[in-house]
Amino acid sequence: MQTTQYVLSKSTTHLTPDRWVLFLWDVLNVWLIGMFIYLIHNLRRREAYTWMYTTPAVLPYGFYLSWIVNSILNMAWLFLYDKDFCVCHRKMVPTLLITALQAISNCVIIMFSCCGLVVYGAWLHKYHNNDLWLIRILVQNGVALYATWWAVATFLHLTVVLDHQTPIPKTDAAIMVLVLLQLGLIGWFVIENWYLDKHVRYILTVYPVVILVLAASVANPATPGTHIDIMSAVILAITSVIFIVRIIMVLWKHKNKPLYGEEELRSPVDIARTQKLIFM
Repeated sequence: MQTTQYVLSKSTTHLTPDRWVLFLWDVLNVWLIGMFIYLIHNLRRREAYTWMYTTPAVLPYGFYLSWIVNSILNMAWLFLYDKDFCVCHRKMVPTLLITALQAISNCVIIMFSCCGLVVYGAWLHKYHNNDLWLIRILVQNGVALYATWWAVATFLHLTVVLDHQTPIPKTDAAIMVLVLLQLGLIGWFVIENWYLDKHVRYILTVYPVVILVLAASVANPATPGTHIDIMSAVILAITSVIFIVRIIMVLWKHKNKPLYGEEELRSPVDIARTQKLIFM
């Protein structure tokens, strides 16, 4: 079995992060274990209507189907990783595709969890507020942390592919990827605050992952010291500012623009009857 440190050493680029950032895997595992403990615990809970995991089905069929697909992709990625395919020139593109699909599948998982809260969030807010916050913290932020990690890994793999399979100079490849990363972060900041606010307001784990990876990239003594480090440091500073602004905006909206009012609520059973099967 190849170690993560070994693969990092075999595929060093101008953006390769220092090894200490791999502690994020431990954070991810602990967070996701907490999420699964909560989901399994819900299997034995009943509400006035029926079992809690069925009515209301805050996390619908689509959530679990997407997680199954994500797990299959994860196994495929581990196979490529173990066989050293991610540093084999002929296998770099398949590894990049699997990594990107991992990030996309995690985004789909988040989408289904957000759809569930849009439908049942007001009911949970009134009758099961603790569950509402547990879903936000353990499920949505946990999966967002996971998705961001894979998204960043996709950018890093893209740098490896550009370095080894295109005539683009390594410095230019790193600059290109950093620009794409920065544009993605700014675009996400705009979307989450002005277009998807009611869906993703309390998802806050995107920026810390990027901040840590960029910090590890700048701090990595194995990468050549160039102006890429300066560019990475600038993007790191911008991302940190964006994160602070994001926290302030969430706190202000939480106090002044709550998502749920005191409107009359329908029962989860009545709501479920109007949902498509994949959202049930």
